[in-house]
Amino acid sequence: IASIDSLRERLLDLARNLHWSWQPGTRRLFEGLDPAAWDAAGRNPIAVIEGLPDHRWNTLAVDPAFRNVLDACERDRRDYLTGKPWFTRAATGTARKLKVAYFCSEYALDDCMPQYAGGLGVLAGDHLKTASDLGIPLVAVGLLYHSGYYQQQLLADGSTRVIFPKFDFSKWPISDTGLRVSVPIGSRRVDVAVLRAQVGSVDLFLLD
Repeated sequence: IASIDSLRERLLDLARNLHWSWQPGTRRLFEGLDPAAWDAAGRNPIAVIEGLPDHRWNTLAVDPAFRNVLDACERDRRDYLTGKPWFTRAATGTARKLKVAYFCSEYALDDCMPQYAGGLGVLAGDHLKTASDLGIPLVAVGLLYHSGYYQQQLLADGSTRVIFPKFDFSKWPISDTGLRVSVPIGSRRVDVAVLRAQVGSVDLFLLD
């Protein structure tokens, strides 16, 4: 029988690195926690984990099949992060010192982090995931949007209205680095907080 607190922390640890977002096995693990809650939460694993009722945790704690799948997902991520990807094997000489800074105004990493409007964000998100797969030493920088791109709601008369969602960042796989930067913009200074998302082996710093 596994400790419920231990299970919760192990699942949250998996969810805090967006590596799961392009790993079908880990996505199935999260979805299987509560399929209805998974859909209702916009396929956000942290929201699902934190909202699981006690009776579900009690079931998972005594389910050896679930623990085997969790073990396999953790092992897959550990092997992914500690392996020797293409860049590590191929780079020689001064190429080993390469550091890539990648800047974009939006990143489409997963539906649970709607920080994008369209194609530019999808491209940027794919660049980060590919850089992680290849082991390219890339660091990404972007902006953290509190409302994101607006949503349209269809009304009964056929018209639409615009809705700007308000995000709960405590349910997102991001962490506050504690860094604060003061930036001159026009005649004033703007204080910027720096948050971090892990995309496999790639760091994405989001400015708030």
